[in-house]
Amino acid sequence: MSVPVKLTPFALKRQVLEQVLSWQFRQALADGELEFLEGCWLSIHVRDIGLKWYTTVEMKN
Repeated sequence: MSVPVKLTPFALKRQVLEQVLSWQFRQALADGELEFLEGCWLSIHVRDIGLKWYTTVEMKN
């Protein structure tokens, strides 16, 4: 029996989204291609599952 993603606990959605974003953006972050996001926020909205997520980039010195 599968549970609709919309009913999945937020903590689990967060963990999965963090892993996917980390995997997708790892090389771009390493190459500095996402520096334009420093001080800005990126909104990711997945309407099908009722998820709205905000993220930003902080450069480490």
